[in-house]
Amino acid sequence: MSQKIREIYKGAVPVILKSRTQILRKTKFLTPKEMTMSEFEFHVKPHLGLQPTESYTLFTERNTIPSKSMMIQEIDEKYKNKDGYLYFNLEKENYFG
Repeated sequence: MSQKIREIYKGAVPVILKSRTQILRKTKFLTPKEMTMSEFEFHVKPHLGLQPTESYTLFTERNTIPSKSMMIQEIDEKYKNKDGYLYFNLEKENYFG
């Protein structure tokens, strides 16, 4: 399935968000390859259903936190799953204790 998506949308990376503790409003994103990790996090935050006092961190499947300046294409090349999708695990954090 991811191969079809990658063939149709050559300039994008199929991304799936997962969370053990949070019910996500949206989990699948078609992300431009040239988008930075920082831009991606800004783009997905409204879809996460977090409270104003909550923050989050995205980890790759290998439990690494990508640099905010890395492009999604770089992260995809390094961390994509064998099924062709790039997975991020979301961990929620509280700002004020």
